[in-house]
Amino acid sequence: MPRTVLITKSTYVWLRQLSDKYRFHIQRLDQIPDQELDYLASSGFTSLWLIDIWQRSKASLKIKNLCGQVQVAASAYAIDDYRIADDLGGDAALDNLRHRC
Repeated sequence: MPRTVLITKSTYVWLRQLSDKYRFHIQRLDQIPDQELDYLASSGFTSLWLIDIWQRSKASLKIKNLCGQVQVAASAYAIDDYRIADDLGGDAALDNLRHRC
């Protein structure tokens, strides 16, 4: 019987951690090293759930900035569109990651 072992990653946090770990800037989903995907698979994970990958609302960022929060991102819960965020590489970057997984 198939068994799902799921790992959840806060996408932007994970990309920053990977950048530190691999010592080069990783900003998009298609830049995640195969070595990291191999590590997750060898650790027994069969599924990857990426949190906060949707295109965020510009209005949310504007509101935060107007309230004095200038070094923040728009809320992950203020979704402008259910498509992969442009700064993560968009749909093409997710397709690339999905294929490599």
